[in-house]
Amino acid sequence: MEVISFLDREIEIIRRARRRSLTITMHSYKNISVKTNNQTSQKQIVDFLMSKKTWIEKNLAKLQHIEEQFVSPTFKEGAYFPFLGELKYLQFSSTQKSKIYFKIEDGFLVCYQPSNVSGYSALNSEIFFSKLKIFYKSEAEFYLRSRLAEWSSRIGLEPLKLNFRSNHTRWGSCSSRKHISLNWKLICQSPLLIDYVLVHELCHLRYLNHSTDFWNMVEDYFPSYREVEKILGEQVKLGHFLS
Repeated sequence: MEVISFLDREIEIIRRARRRSLTITMHSYKNISVKTNNQTSQKQIVDFLMSKKTWIEKNLAKLQHIEEQFVSPTFKEGAYFPFLGELKYLQFSSTQKSKIYFKIEDGFLVCYQPSNVSGYSALNSEIFFSKLKIFYKSEAEFYLRSRLAEWSSRIGLEPLKLNFRSNHTRWGSCSSRKHISLNWKLICQSPLLIDYVLVHELCHLRYLNHSTDFWNMVEDYFPSYREVEKILGEQVKLGHFLS
Protein backbone atom coordinates (compact mmCIF):
# COMPACT_ATOMS: atom_id res chain seq x y z
CA MET A 1 0.00 0.00 0.00
CA GLU A 2 1.35 3.44 -0.97
CA VAL A 3 0.94 6.13 1.69
CA ILE A 4 2.11 9.67 2.33
CA SER A 5 1.97 11.79 5.47
CA PHE A 6 -0.26 14.87 5.57
CA LEU A 7 -1.77 16.75 8.53
CA ASP A 8 -0.17 14.22 10.89
CA ARG A 9 -1.99 11.30 9.32
CA GLU A 10 -1.37 8.68 6.67
CA ILE A 11 -3.07 9.24 3.32
CA GLU A 12 -3.47 6.17 1.11
CA ILE A 13 -2.67 6.65 -2.59
CA ILE A 14 -4.84 4.60 -4.94
CA ARG A 15 -3.55 4.56 -8.51
CA ARG A 16 -5.45 3.60 -11.65
CA ALA A 17 -3.77 3.76 -15.06
CA ARG A 18 -6.70 5.42 -16.85
CA ARG A 19 -7.65 7.92 -14.16
CA ARG A 20 -7.35 11.49 -15.39
CA SER A 21 -7.89 13.51 -12.24
CA LEU A 22 -6.84 13.77 -8.61
CA THR A 23 -9.65 13.19 -6.12
CA ILE A 24 -9.83 13.03 -2.34
CA THR A 25 -12.05 10.46 -0.61
CA MET A 26 -12.81 10.67 3.11
CA HIS A 27 -14.12 7.33 4.28
CA SER A 28 -14.05 8.45 7.91
CA TYR A 29 -12.21 10.86 10.20
CA LYS A 30 -9.25 8.49 10.25
CA ASN A 31 -9.41 7.04 6.76
CA ILE A 32 -8.54 9.29 3.81
CA SER A 33 -7.34 8.38 0.34
CA VAL A 34 -6.29 10.12 -2.87
CA LYS A 35 -7.13 8.57 -6.23
CA THR A 36 -4.88 9.33 -9.19
CA ASN A 37 -3.02 7.75 -12.12
CA ASN A 38 0.38 6.06 -12.30
CA GLN A 39 2.18 9.14 -13.63
CA THR A 40 1.36 11.54 -10.79
CA SER A 41 4.34 12.09 -8.49
CA GLN A 42 4.06 12.20 -4.71
CA LYS A 43 5.13 15.85 -4.80
CA GLN A 44 2.22 16.65 -7.11
CA ILE A 45 -0.11 14.85 -4.72
CA VAL A 46 1.22 16.78 -1.70
CA ASP A 47 0.89 20.07 -3.61
CA PHE A 48 -2.71 19.11 -4.46
CA LEU A 49 -3.46 18.32 -0.82
CA MET A 50 -1.94 21.61 0.28
CA SER A 51 -4.18 23.49 -2.15
CA LYS A 52 -7.18 21.74 -0.52
CA LYS A 53 -5.89 22.05 3.06
CA THR A 54 -8.67 24.35 4.32
CA TRP A 55 -11.37 22.18 2.76
CA ILE A 56 -9.79 18.99 4.16
CA GLU A 57 -9.52 20.41 7.70
CA LYS A 58 -13.13 21.61 7.60
CA ASN A 59 -14.43 18.22 6.53
CA LEU A 60 -12.21 16.32 8.95
CA ALA A 61 -13.71 18.36 11.80
CA LYS A 62 -17.20 17.62 10.50
CA LEU A 63 -16.50 13.89 10.22
CA GLN A 64 -14.99 13.80 13.69
CA HIS A 65 -18.10 15.47 15.11
CA ILE A 66 -20.36 12.97 13.33
CA GLU A 67 -18.33 9.98 14.56
CA GLU A 68 -18.37 11.27 18.14
CA GLN A 69 -22.15 11.65 17.93
CA PHE A 70 -22.78 8.12 16.70
CA VAL A 71 -20.77 5.82 18.92
CA SER A 72 -21.61 2.18 18.24
CA PRO A 73 -23.85 0.68 20.95
CA THR A 74 -22.18 -1.81 23.26
CA PHE A 75 -23.01 -5.41 24.11
CA LYS A 76 -24.62 -4.95 27.52
CA GLU A 77 -28.03 -4.57 29.11
CA GLY A 78 -29.12 -0.94 29.17
CA ALA A 79 -27.35 -0.02 25.93
CA TYR A 80 -29.40 1.93 23.41
CA PHE A 81 -29.92 0.77 19.83
CA PRO A 82 -31.40 2.94 17.05
CA PHE A 83 -34.55 1.60 15.42
CA LEU A 84 -36.93 3.63 13.23
CA GLY A 85 -35.54 6.88 14.59
CA GLU A 86 -35.88 5.93 18.25
CA LEU A 87 -33.33 4.61 20.75
CA LYS A 88 -34.39 1.22 22.09
CA TYR A 89 -33.19 0.16 25.53
CA LEU A 90 -31.67 -3.34 25.40
CA GLN A 91 -33.06 -5.95 27.77
CA PHE A 92 -32.34 -9.65 28.13
CA SER A 93 -35.07 -12.19 28.83
CA SER A 94 -35.40 -15.96 28.88
CA THR A 95 -37.44 -18.14 26.53
CA GLN A 96 -38.38 -21.79 26.25
CA LYS A 97 -37.26 -21.73 22.64
CA SER A 98 -33.90 -23.22 21.77
CA LYS A 99 -32.54 -20.24 19.81
CA ILE A 100 -31.69 -16.63 20.53
CA TYR A 101 -34.03 -14.11 18.95
CA PHE A 102 -34.95 -10.41 19.19
CA LYS A 103 -38.21 -8.48 19.41
CA ILE A 104 -39.25 -4.86 19.81
CA GLU A 105 -41.64 -4.79 22.78
CA ASP A 106 -43.06 -1.77 24.63
CA GLY A 107 -40.26 0.46 23.38
CA PHE A 108 -37.53 -2.00 24.33
CA LEU A 109 -35.19 -4.12 22.22
CA VAL A 110 -35.50 -7.51 23.91
CA CYS A 111 -32.95 -10.25 23.39
CA TYR A 112 -34.58 -13.59 24.20
CA GLN A 113 -32.23 -16.39 25.23
CA PRO A 114 -32.88 -20.07 25.95
CA SER A 115 -33.74 -20.50 29.62
CA ASN A 116 -30.54 -22.47 30.23
CA VAL A 117 -28.49 -19.37 29.32
CA SER A 118 -27.92 -17.11 32.28
CA GLY A 119 -27.67 -13.39 31.48
CA TYR A 120 -25.90 -11.59 28.70
CA SER A 121 -22.49 -12.48 30.16
CA ALA A 122 -23.04 -16.04 28.89
CA LEU A 123 -23.43 -14.74 25.34
CA ASN A 124 -20.60 -14.17 22.94
CA SER A 125 -20.52 -10.62 21.54
CA GLU A 126 -19.97 -11.94 18.03
CA ILE A 127 -23.02 -14.23 18.28
CA PHE A 128 -25.10 -11.40 19.72
CA PHE A 129 -24.35 -9.00 16.87
CA SER A 130 -24.74 -11.66 14.18
CA LYS A 131 -28.25 -12.49 15.48
CA LEU A 132 -29.03 -8.79 15.90
CA LYS A 133 -28.02 -8.12 12.29
CA ILE A 134 -30.39 -10.85 11.08
CA PHE A 135 -33.20 -9.30 13.12
CA TYR A 136 -32.58 -5.77 11.81
CA LYS A 137 -32.36 -6.96 8.22
CA SER A 138 -35.59 -8.95 8.49
CA GLU A 139 -37.44 -6.02 10.06
CA ALA A 140 -36.02 -3.65 7.45
CA GLU A 141 -37.08 -5.75 4.47
CA PHE A 142 -40.64 -6.04 5.77
CA TYR A 143 -40.95 -2.35 6.64
CA LEU A 144 -39.27 -1.01 3.49
CA ARG A 145 -41.33 -3.24 1.18
CA SER A 146 -44.52 -2.05 2.84
CA ARG A 147 -43.62 1.65 2.70
CA LEU A 148 -42.35 1.40 -0.88
CA ALA A 149 -45.64 -0.20 -1.95
CA GLU A 150 -47.57 2.69 -0.38
CA TRP A 151 -45.46 5.34 -2.08
CA SER A 152 -45.51 3.46 -5.40
CA SER A 153 -49.30 3.53 -5.31
CA ARG A 154 -49.35 7.23 -4.44
CA ILE A 155 -46.81 8.31 -7.07
CA GLY A 156 -47.94 5.85 -9.72
CA LEU A 157 -44.48 4.38 -10.32
CA GLU A 158 -43.32 0.88 -9.39
CA PRO A 159 -39.90 -0.77 -9.73
CA LEU A 160 -39.60 -3.99 -11.70
CA LYS A 161 -37.35 -5.38 -8.97
CA LEU A 162 -36.43 -4.49 -5.40
CA ASN A 163 -33.06 -5.42 -3.87
CA PHE A 164 -31.64 -4.92 -0.39
CA ARG A 165 -28.00 -4.12 0.20
CA SER A 166 -25.67 -2.95 2.94
CA ASN A 167 -23.64 0.15 2.07
CA HIS A 168 -21.67 2.57 4.21
CA THR A 169 -22.81 5.84 2.66
CA ARG A 170 -25.45 5.12 0.01
CA TRP A 171 -29.10 4.85 1.04
CA GLY A 172 -30.51 3.69 -2.29
CA SER A 173 -30.08 3.49 -6.05
CA CYS A 174 -32.15 3.04 -9.19
CA SER A 175 -30.92 1.40 -12.40
CA SER A 176 -31.92 1.94 -16.02
CA ARG A 177 -33.64 -1.45 -15.82
CA LYS A 178 -36.01 0.07 -13.23
CA HIS A 179 -34.49 -1.92 -10.40
CA ILE A 180 -34.38 -0.18 -7.02
CA SER A 181 -31.83 -1.11 -4.36
CA LEU A 182 -32.28 -0.01 -0.76
CA ASN A 183 -29.84 -0.01 2.12
CA TRP A 184 -31.56 -2.13 4.77
CA LYS A 185 -29.74 -0.18 7.50
CA LEU A 186 -32.25 2.57 6.78
CA ILE A 187 -34.31 0.82 9.47
CA CYS A 188 -32.24 2.81 12.00
CA GLN A 189 -33.51 6.12 10.58
CA SER A 190 -36.84 7.80 11.31
CA PRO A 191 -39.91 6.99 9.17
CA LEU A 192 -39.77 10.51 7.67
CA LEU A 193 -36.19 10.07 6.45
CA ILE A 194 -36.95 6.58 5.16
CA ASP A 195 -39.95 7.87 3.21
CA TYR A 196 -37.76 10.51 1.60
CA VAL A 197 -35.27 7.92 0.34
CA LEU A 198 -38.13 5.86 -1.10
CA VAL A 199 -39.62 8.89 -2.87
CA HIS A 200 -36.18 9.87 -4.17
CA GLU A 201 -35.59 6.46 -5.75
CA LEU A 202 -39.13 6.17 -7.13
CA CYS A 203 -38.72 9.54 -8.86
CA HIS A 204 -35.61 8.12 -10.53
CA LEU A 205 -37.88 5.66 -12.31
CA ARG A 206 -39.05 8.65 -14.36
CA TYR A 207 -35.86 10.73 -14.36
CA LEU A 208 -32.66 8.69 -14.17
CA ASN A 209 -30.62 11.77 -13.29
CA HIS A 210 -30.56 14.73 -10.91
CA SER A 211 -31.98 17.23 -13.37
CA THR A 212 -34.23 20.16 -12.49
CA ASP A 213 -37.23 18.05 -13.55
CA PHE A 214 -36.17 15.31 -11.14
CA TRP A 215 -35.83 17.66 -8.15
CA ASN A 216 -39.12 19.37 -9.02
CA MET A 217 -40.82 15.99 -8.89
CA VAL A 218 -39.17 15.14 -5.55
CA GLU A 219 -40.24 18.52 -4.18
CA ASP A 220 -43.87 17.80 -5.12
CA TYR A 221 -43.87 15.02 -2.54
CA PHE A 222 -41.13 16.29 -0.20
CA PRO A 223 -41.05 20.11 -0.09
CA SER A 224 -38.38 19.97 2.65
CA TYR A 225 -36.10 17.57 0.78
CA ARG A 226 -33.03 19.82 1.19
CA GLU A 227 -33.25 19.69 4.98
CA VAL A 228 -33.85 15.93 4.87
CA GLU A 229 -30.80 15.41 2.64
CA LYS A 230 -28.69 17.31 5.16
CA ILE A 231 -29.94 15.24 8.10
CA LEU A 232 -29.30 11.98 6.25
CA GLY A 233 -25.76 13.11 5.54
CA GLU A 234 -25.19 13.90 9.22
CA GLN A 235 -26.61 10.53 10.31
CA VAL A 236 -24.81 8.35 7.79
CA LYS A 237 -23.03 6.45 10.58
CA LEU A 238 -26.14 5.68 12.61
CA GLY A 239 -26.34 2.07 11.38
CA HIS A 240 -22.62 1.32 11.07
CA PHE A 241 -22.73 -0.96 14.12
CA LEU A 242 -24.57 -3.44 11.86
CA SER A 243 -21.67 -3.68 9.37
